[in-house]
Amino acid sequence: MLMAVIPILIELFTSQGCSSCPPADALLQRLHETQPIANAQLVVLSEHVDYWNSLGWRDPFSSSQFSERQSSYPGFRTYTPQAMIDGRVDAVGSDRGAIEAAVKAALSDPHGTIDLDRSNPLQLKIRIDRLPKGHAAADVVVAFVEDGLSVPVEHGENAGRTLQHVAVVRSLATVASADGPAWFGEVKPHGTLRAVVFVQERGSRHVLASAMK
Repeated sequence: MLMAVIPILIELFTSQGCSSCPPADALLQRLHETQPIANAQLVVLSEHVDYWNSLGWRDPFSSSQFSERQSSYPGFRTYTPQAMIDGRVDAVGSDRGAIEAAVKAALSDPHGTIDLDRSNPLQLKIRIDRLPKGHAAADVVVAFVEDGLSVPVEHGENAGRTLQHVAVVRSLATVASADGPAWFGEVKPHGTLRAVVFVQERGSRHVLASAMK
């Protein structure tokens, strides 16, 4: 019997001003493109924090929203590059072994399902079903991400390098509460950017379901 493929969310908190971050950015791209883990679909987000911006280079993709989101995870220290797997476990963003181990462990956690319909270019339909029973208060979060970005860095720790990025978050918003085992709604797409949708508990920050399209 074939096992179901479970989407697992990987958030990378990164910065173009951080010399340790380019290997993590490159790893995130490889994980997205190769999908190397059996029975897992890696749903990736690149969230550029702003607390490196005063050290010689302002990351054009950075936002205080992502810095605040990073610090909202309870019980974790804040650093870059930091990968957060399904909101449950963190790892150094360039440590492929630790990230893959966390993804494999996350496969045993209960997950719901999210179906995304983009047949109408002006409408993203979201259907969420079978969220884990008894889950805590949770939010439906929608991100629109951009791939294939290349930036020459002129100053700071990465001066002289051209950095490549995948799944750079251009917009991130909570669109609804997920109070029961199912939810259906619609949002307006952000142009042609790829959509990533996930359900996340407010307190624990655990991710209950995710999808991309």
